[in-house]
Amino acid sequence: MDNGKYVEEICRAMIKEFEEKEHFTLDEGVKAIKDLYRVKEECNWATNIANTIDNIINDIANKICIGGIAASIFKYKKIRDKITIDKDNVIWYDGFERVGIASGIKNITEKKTNDIEEILIEKNNGKSIRINDKAFVLGWE
Repeated sequence: MDNGKYVEEICRAMIKEFEEKEHFTLDEGVKAIKDLYRVKEECNWATNIANTIDNIINDIANKICIGGIAASIFKYKKIRDKITIDKDNVIWYDGFERVGIASGIKNITEKKTNDIEEILIEKNNGKSIRINDKAFVLGWE
């Protein structure tokens, strides 16, 4: 079996495992979502797999009560390992900077400002917060 097929089989096995799992703790769910985004980046060989991964991520997000939009914060590779969500549904950056509540997020986008790539998190109430790969940036505006 060539290396590409081997990686594909590992990806498919991981996807199937998460797809079949019925219950996740919050920590397990967040880890699974992060892992699935990594798999999606590494296994960009099939569109149908990417769609399946997106569906599984949404299912897991619903099972751990954070919602699909909030879960999409983990798709950004530069901050993925610095972001966590606690039992009170609070998003934390680097373990000590409180970003805000995961509910009520309208949109999460990546943009470039002053030659710095940032993640912009917009809330339904019109407030927003920016995060870059170097540090937590500003509070809700």
